[in-house]
Amino acid sequence: MESKLKRRRGPGSDPRGDTARLEAQRLELTDEERARFEGDAGLTTDLDGHEAFRGLTYAESLEYIVLMRRGLENEDSAFMRYVELGDRHAAAQNARVPSPGTP
Repeated sequence: MESKLKRRRGPGSDPRGDTARLEAQRLELTDEERARFEGDAGLTTDLDGHEAFRGLTYAESLEYIVLMRRGLENEDSAFMRYVELGDRHAAAQNARVPSPGTP
């Protein structure tokens, strides 16, 4: 399976001296969705270089996008999953310690 990650050259801290870095694979969000989640620092990058919602894995983030876009049109169990993922994301947001100088 071929990786969708792109390699960029630049300074790195690889102990082998390799300066190649992986560019994060971004979630497929609309401009409005991206602005909403970037505005509250709701996106992060996992260890594999995938962009994900804070508090969720990459796979859960993909699932959350589908459920979020369906909204109230989800079946009951899917809606409960949407709420569960949303609660985990919100809890991770609330637990986040802001960097000095950030609101």
